Amino acid sequence: MKQDCKIALRQTAWDIVDGYETETYEDTVVWAGRRSVKRDEFYQASQAGYKADAIFTVYAFEYHGEEQIVCSDVLYDVVRTYQKSLDTVELTCQVREEL
Repeated sequence: MKQDCKIALRQTAWDIVDGYETETYEDTVVWAGRRSVKRDEFYQASQAGYKADAIFTVYAFEYHGEEQIVCSDVLYDVVRTYQKSLDTVELTCQVREEL
């Protein structure tokens, strides 16, 4: 597996601070392989109701169900996971649209 970029796997949680819910997160930095979305993957994602912007491949022992990824200061939501082999997981991601 070619690992060409560092990403942060982001685990989010909600804590109560001074009576208010506050979003907190913990980042785990790992190396990942990044590739563009192929045409058929793009159209399949569109039919399923989401947009596929990038695909990252990480080692399975490093991924623990995180729902967000940060790569090059861009925040992504993980919309699909696929266990490619015993030791790698493929994460299909879309760019997080801030409100």
